[in-house]
Amino acid sequence: MAHLERLNRKPLGEILVAEGLLDRETVDDALRKQKTTKRLLSDILLDAGLILETDLAALLVQQQQVPYVDLSAYNVRKELIQELPARLLHRAALVPLERFGDQIVFACQELPTWEIVESLRRYSPDGHYYYVCLVADVKRVLGEYAPLPEEPEEEEPAAAQPVDPDDDSWKSLFDSANNAVMADIKDDPDDGNE
Repeated sequence: MAHLERLNRKPLGEILVAEGLLDRETVDDALRKQKTTKRLLSDILLDAGLILETDLAALLVQQQQVPYVDLSAYNVRKELIQELPARLLHRAALVPLERFGDQIVFACQELPTWEIVESLRRYSPDGHYYYVCLVADVKRVLGEYAPLPEEPEEEEPAAAQPVDPDDDSWKSLFDSANNAVMADIKDDPDDGNE
């Protein structure tokens, strides 16, 4: 098992460039999308068809020395998954596999950021260990055992009412505001400007 704090972690984008799988410009574009969307880099690259999930897993196993686990053959424990917030698990694409005291072993599609690691300390203060697995397996397990509540649909903004050029009702608002300002000026002719 790979303990994240002991890994000499190189960012995924750097590994992809160093291995010649993607060029710098492509990775930089994906990183910009990642900043605006807050999605995992691996999801952005997979959705764009720039890498395959099997290549991603093999790359992490080789370059980060993280072992591989086949989640489709693993007996995941629903109760352990439900001990952690579903949103955190989905955001980081993590599936908790085992708990040993205050340590948790996770399956992941890419190693979590330090921000996620810090969020996980609340649930496993003695550390985390990671296995790499396929993206489809992470999504399947989380969808089954830690589904996210449906987001309420955003209401569309009310359509702007067309302005009728012959309708002078809006002028009454302007006129009343203008009259109030003019009344203030008439009441105080000496406004302090001498």
